[in-house]
Amino acid sequence: MPSIPPTVEMCSGMDTRTLTGAAGASSIIGQTLGQFRITGLLGEGGMGQVYRAEHVLIGRKAAIKVLAPEVASDKDVVSRFFNEARAVNDIRHPNIVEVTDFGHFGTQPYIVMELLEGETLEERLARAGALDPVAAAQIVAQIASAVGAAHEHGMVHRDLKPANIFLCQHPDYPDFVKVLDFGIAKLTATRDQVAGHKTACGAIIGTPAYMSPEQCLGDANLDHRSDIYALGVVTYQMMTGQRPFEAEAAGRLIMLHVQATPLAPCALNPALPPAVGAVILCALEKQREHRFASMREFRDALSAAAAGVPAAQAAPHPPEETSVSGPSSIVPSLAPNSVGATLLSGLPTVLGVTPPPLAQVPAALPAPAALVPAVVTKAPTPTPPAERVNKQVLTARLVEIVRSRIQHGGLPLPQLSARTLRCLDLAAVPEFSFGSMAAILAEEPRLAARLVQVANSSGPARLAAHNAEQAIRRLGATGLRTALLEIAVRPVLESPEPRLAELFKQPWHHAVAVALLTQRLMQAHGCDDALATEAFLAGLVHDAGKPVVGALLLDVERQMASTKGRRLVSDDVMVTCIDVTSAPAGARVACALQLPDAAAQAIECAGGEALPGWSLSNAIRLADALACLEGFHLRREDMGRAPEVVEEIRRTSAIDEPTLAHVVTGLRDCVLRHW
Repeated sequence: MPSIPPTVEMCSGMDTRTLTGAAGASSIIGQTLGQFRITGLLGEGGMGQVYRAEHVLIGRKAAIKVLAPEVASDKDVVSRFFNEARAVNDIRHPNIVEVTDFGHFGTQPYIVMELLEGETLEERLARAGALDPVAAAQIVAQIASAVGAAHEHGMVHRDLKPANIFLCQHPDYPDFVKVLDFGIAKLTATRDQVAGHKTACGAIIGTPAYMSPEQCLGDANLDHRSDIYALGVVTYQMMTGQRPFEAEAAGRLIMLHVQATPLAPCALNPALPPAVGAVILCALEKQREHRFASMREFRDALSAAAAGVPAAQAAPHPPEETSVSGPSSIVPSLAPNSVGATLLSGLPTVLGVTPPPLAQVPAALPAPAALVPAVVTKAPTPTPPAERVNKQVLTARLVEIVRSRIQHGGLPLPQLSARTLRCLDLAAVPEFSFGSMAAILAEEPRLAARLVQVANSSGPARLAAHNAEQAIRRLGATGLRTALLEIAVRPVLESPEPRLAELFKQPWHHAVAVALLTQRLMQAHGCDDALATEAFLAGLVHDAGKPVVGALLLDVERQMASTKGRRLVSDDVMVTCIDVTSAPAGARVACALQLPDAAAQAIECAGGEALPGWSLSNAIRLADALACLEGFHLRREDMGRAPEVVEEIRRTSAIDEPTLAHVVTGLRDCVLRHW
């Protein structure tokens, strides 16, 4: 096969050559797809090949999946390939691999994804065998969260297996899960009909070792409970070291899923808590209506069981929900992952809170006996008001939960949209095309409108931009990057949670004030324009950890079902927890928004004591205090601490009064003019 020139057009019909087999896989290495150069083959399967790639200008690493020629010839498959790539990216879940671009290489479609470092769960299990129940529950919690989010968007994965679960290795996020390969995922009901996609009746799609009974039988109406079964098989394998059913012939394996009863997990792993085995067997029920009703229920039940929470102590669903048939009426719902479950499990005892009784299990839907608690007839003890709760103990518990989430993953971090990432890539290219950038923004009108708004918030009105292309011309490459990140961070700061809005006033104006002051302080110390821009962004993001932590704490409070509408977490407890943990959380937000590591480190250091000499972290702390003194504060209490912080940094960094007076000049007008 002739070699493919590096400048092949990325348009269908411009080049009809394709990649076939090992020869095709090797021939593409060294070639260019869009803005990426292929550097190696990562793997291949029935759908195509996955390559390692690198952005030709900025060096960003990526993985590129190219559909195999025999698959690419099916227009319906290609349409589904791209539509589901868009749908997966719209979910914007941290545990789902992100798609950043797509196109055609000759006649073969491809998608560009983030490159992951680590190993698959399949590789981990092959090396380590059965995992510790708590560690396994942490992994399952992330898988369930990701796939559950896909279910909420009408998508069923249909091929959950250890090979499609990736464990990322990162110093701050050990075993951070990424769910891979939604390539055969099905958009349910209406979305399939609208797109014109059809799955042949009786077609079996998936991996037999992990398929649900209804999937084995070729049921065309699969729903989210098929994924619950598949995750049950994966969990069984993680807890015991082997799958519930094994057979050499695929047909025999399919019949085992349909007819056979799996051996109890505890029989294979006697060290496994019986409650964990019961949860797994519930997920493996033959009839889907007897399984858990959602991934959330499966996740919460497994987390509670692995943490050793007795069924009678675990927080159940509210009374109005306990009449629902199936596992939802008998399985406790406690925390969003096993880390939270472990920490929250002691709260009812510590706080003196007795949860309400569980509903009796309907006789028509039998469930594993280990999951069915005795019916409680004694009236529950009333939940004490927040002021009667041991605040010191509660604060310590909540801080521990937040720190665990920061360390192990699970914070509700913002994610840059695919179009924002594409624009950032283009902005890094010298002499980038304004028209190409505007065409990308035209696909997301709201983003384009906000960019015009940002561009018009500074500079003379006579040069006002009226469309995206004019806004890009006005901003330039550096201004465009700053504007896109501002657009991404503002919704994080302006949390839709009414209680957080009540606690923290004017978060956007405060953030803009800190950003401007941080930039001016660094410029006063002689930094160049590039560093001044990074200082502005670090100042803008430094407080984003507050609403992120606040949202997590509110979610924890909501899951303490025994509060019955009362505020178990009082305002002062919440503010204390946020103050203690918001700096490292803000650093995680900075990483999620792709700020440099130095900016993330400075944000985290800014939450501690002032460092000797001058640094970006000291600039952020000083800017925060000066913003408060200029009237841009989140809480009035912050104003009382501001003079002390200013004096502390003045001593450690030798900043004089004229410099401080200069950096605050005209601040209020600049902040209020900002979009």
